[in-house]
Amino acid sequence: MGPNYNRDKVIKESAALILSGRLEIGDLRQNLTPHINDEKELKLVMRQVDRIVMREHLAIAERQKAKGLLLSGALILFVGLFLTIGSSMGFLQFKGAVIVAYGPILGGLFVALIGWSKLKR
Repeated sequence: MGPNYNRDKVIKESAALILSGRLEIGDLRQNLTPHINDEKELKLVMRQVDRIVMREHLAIAERQKAKGLLLSGALILFVGLFLTIGSSMGFLQFKGAVIVAYGPILGGLFVALIGWSKLKR
């Protein structure tokens, strides 16, 4: 470690390299060893980088899950609306019956709102 060593900078730069795909997590030790000669410091930096990378991967997975909920809910909502409007306007014929699909409408709205709220976090 030289006089210009900055732990926070090394941690942020290493995490950014891994998240961008320019460095594999398995190559982190090899990448840091020329700059950090103290084993305790090396382990501390690697642990912090791993924590940042894991947190970001979890956040990405949560965003994907939220998008899936939003899209699924919207699809169910629109199917319910299509059935209700189509049967009441006569586009869909069900032996003279009118279908009011309030279950899919409300359920889809509920699921879509849950997905939307998770995206906003």
